Amino acid sequence: MILLPDLVYIDDAFVANTGVDIDAASGRITSLVSAGEINEMAARDVVHLQGAALMPGFVNAHSHAFQRLLRGRTHWR
Repeated sequence: MILLPDLVYIDDAFVANTGVDIDAASGRITSLVSAGEINEMAARDVVHLQGAALMPGFVNAHSHAFQRLLRGRTHWR
């Protein structure tokens, strides 16, 4: 499957006319393809994402480990 948004964030810049090729089985990005190459791949599924920009996701690095230290101590008066 190829996702074709208006913009793709690559190397600190937004780039137009670029698609993101995704492996259907694993859900991983396999390559970036130009709009010209997408026209040649008529047999593949192309999902047009008009008005959208694709960016890498953010890592969720927060933690609740500090709450283990607070357990049972907040009920004291």
